[in-house]
Amino acid sequence: MNSLMAPRLQSAPTKVVGAATRSDIEKLLPLMLEMGRLIKNEMANSGGDMCSYLQSETLRFIDEHGTPSMREIAEYLKITPPSVTVHVTALVEEGILERVADGEDRRVIRLRLSKKGKSILEKNMQLKSKAFSKIISHLSKKEIQELTRILSVIIRSPV
Repeated sequence: MNSLMAPRLQSAPTKVVGAATRSDIEKLLPLMLEMGRLIKNEMANSGGDMCSYLQSETLRFIDEHGTPSMREIAEYLKITPPSVTVHVTALVEEGILERVADGEDRRVIRLRLSKKGKSILEKNMQLKSKAFSKIISHLSKKEIQELTRILSVIIRSPV
């Protein structure tokens, strides 16, 4: 099967959601998945150490939220508290994250990026930026503006 062909949607109605039809979804879904693969492959080809998606999102979330609790991270990542504990423990053991006691509630564990974690996050973001820049390098200024507009509409829309 061609990597750009979507599997057929079983018994799906002609109209899926909003203005999108089943045909639209069958065209767009594989393109979105392929975009993710292109970025991942381009990052791998850059020779840098890559974080997993889960690690990258964890580091980014902590960077944006200062010292979130384990519960906040679990909610953001949409994983169970026991799963986030295993995930975070591995990152702490690797020296990427540091556990911090909550000043008000001793039962709450907060997390922050270590120097190593900040360095990994920065390098990962640079790799993603470089990969995406290379992927869109053949687009015209007008096409980049249109892509930005469309992605902004998608991101701002309630799901």
